[in-house]
Amino acid sequence: MFRHSDKSNSTSRQTVRTVASRNVADLYSYRASRQSQGNKKERVPELIQERQQSQNTSSRRHIISLALGVVIIAVFGYMSWLNNSPKIVVLGSTTEQGLIQSTNVYKQTIIKLLNTSPTNHNKLTLNTENITAELEQDHPELASVSIQSTLFGDSPYVYLQPATPALLLDTNSGTKFVLSASGVALASLNRINTAKLASLHLPLINDQTGLAVKIGGVVLPGTDIIFIQTVIDQLKAHSLTISSLTLPSGASELNVSISGATYYVKFNLESNANQQIGTFLAVRKYLVANNIIPSQYIDVRVLGRAFYK
Repeated sequence: MFRHSDKSNSTSRQTVRTVASRNVADLYSYRASRQSQGNKKERVPELIQERQQSQNTSSRRHIISLALGVVIIAVFGYMSWLNNSPKIVVLGSTTEQGLIQSTNVYKQTIIKLLNTSPTNHNKLTLNTENITAELEQDHPELASVSIQSTLFGDSPYVYLQPATPALLLDTNSGTKFVLSASGVALASLNRINTAKLASLHLPLINDQTGLAVKIGGVVLPGTDIIFIQTVIDQLKAHSLTISSLTLPSGASELNVSISGATYYVKFNLESNANQQIGTFLAVRKYLVANNIIPSQYIDVRVLGRAFYK
């Protein structure tokens, strides 16, 4: 009859245990929370220090990047800089033999052109087109000009291709001009050093036609230059020395005087040079064999025929 009472006590004990268990759990939770808060308080200085270190690292990286940028810009600026001391390269020759002026003359002109603008001292902004055009205009004795700059060098390289000097023309005015193989007036004698002129060994042509000469302009057709050079070479090959070459007035004609002869030879510039030379040599041989000495000239201007006087 007392079992009911025991059941009630048992329930009470279970309730007490549950409450006690919950209290213990809450106590552990509270302690853990307090410990966690304590740990967080202890880590605050560490977090601040880590953040400062991260900021310092970022600042150092930024400074290094700026320093590298400055170095790169400085190196790039140094590599792109050009001085005003050009290096002259004469194409087709290891010496200045092909030039009618010294390289120092061209160098001074180039320096002057480089100094016309600050942009000409930078490889990226160097106005090569303008400089080459100006140089060719000032010096028509140059067939072509090109300018280049190397990656690591600080001097511009100027490549000169000289026009080929062929003749020295003596005009009615007394002024002498150097003509190219294409008949262009390259320069007047007063612009050329005497020793330099002598080294060129140019044949002298006396002009009696009154040719108008302009530096850089065509004075004689290129075919006339070739004709004259052919006559000179062929006569030299036959051991005949030319004493004078003349362009007489009023005709497309070349008069050639030979050393030791009392006559001169009339050539037609508009006809075949080799055939006329062949005719002259045949006539000369005939005259020598027959002891005939012309007093004035031998005329071979008509192909296949010859006249002498």
